[in-house]
Amino acid sequence: MKILDYFSLATRSLTTKTSRTFLTILGMGVGIGAVLFLVSLGYGLQKVLVEEITTKKSFVTMDVSPGDSDLLKLSKENVEEIGKINGVKRISPIKNLSANVTFNNLTGETTATIVNASYFDITGLNEEIGKGRVFNDKELNQIVISEQMSKLFGAKIDNVIGKNVKINLNLFDKNGEMKKVESDFKIVGVLEKFPQNMVFINQEAFKDYDLGNFSLLKVEVVDSSQVKTVRQEILDHGYAVSAISDIVDQANKVFKAITIVLALFGIIALVVSAIGMFNTMTITLLERTQEIGVMRSLGASKWNVAGLFLIESMIMGFLGSIVGILIGTSMARLFNFGLNILAKNLGGESVNIFYSPNWFLVLIVVFGSVIGFLTGLFPARRAGKIDPIIALRYK
Repeated sequence: MKILDYFSLATRSLTTKTSRTFLTILGMGVGIGAVLFLVSLGYGLQKVLVEEITTKKSFVTMDVSPGDSDLLKLSKENVEEIGKINGVKRISPIKNLSANVTFNNLTGETTATIVNASYFDITGLNEEIGKGRVFNDKELNQIVISEQMSKLFGAKIDNVIGKNVKINLNLFDKNGEMKKVESDFKIVGVLEKFPQNMVFINQEAFKDYDLGNFSLLKVEVVDSSQVKTVRQEILDHGYAVSAISDIVDQANKVFKAITIVLALFGIIALVVSAIGMFNTMTITLLERTQEIGVMRSLGASKWNVAGLFLIESMIMGFLGSIVGILIGTSMARLFNFGLNILAKNLGGESVNIFYSPNWFLVLIVVFGSVIGFLTGLFPARRAGKIDPIIALRYK
């Protein structure tokens, strides 16, 4: 018997009991849809988190700090030494200071992050500028603020670009004396979605003062393959090193576990659907016993009969997986739509918490066909072993 003959006879048999076939496929689809919905939720949450905490530069940068050591400092000399490590592309030292900022006669306390212009490119923050731009090394009186900073003064980000602010800092002069420094700066950019209340000031604006030891050092390596080597060498110097790749690795491990747990809940529904499909194939075997006797008496082998039942069950499994994908994606979109409406009403932002990789959709189809094969295996073997004479007498 040719393959096309198997499919022709199988599809004809399935269409003779349309309602039962439809309900069996639908039951299989609901089980697979549950798996797809829950696993897509796990992948979606993982994707949202990783996108929120990473930028394009994240995997080639690391943060260097003195750690808990009171002796080891990020002095200018030590920073230059780290910059000479093989594999380091560039560095950006950071100094965090408390500051008072006055805008439109309103004064608030914030953190002044004193950086060089390369800081924004190393961290990828230049891609997150909502309004305006970042400053360059020669722009000494221009600053970038966070969106939270503009909200502190009750101003929209569209209205702060180009406006002047007054910033007060306590700095040491070259003689080591503490002085209160008051300077005027112009806002040239606003970082949207930046979670902290912060202003970014060019280090060159305070070149006549002693900034002391730096608070943090951003290090960019040549490529991601050298991250581990550079990191280890910096650790050997005694500094504490953290990289966003560590957080991403930990997050991926956690979400893999969550995805597996969610998948197990979905598989429970799939098992119930598979039992229903097995029951359908068993009933079909009993109803078609005489038909099997006729086929065997006309020359069909027991393998032909068994193959016919396997093809039928695999077709139902395949169609069930297609229906499951439609059900799962529809449920995900509907749930996400409702969630985004709720988020907007509460002042939040819309986000897609469901994600299904293409390979996973293909796996779902293959998995559904395999489930169909397995549920049809026992009825197929029974069908192949039926004695044709007994089958013809069966009522």
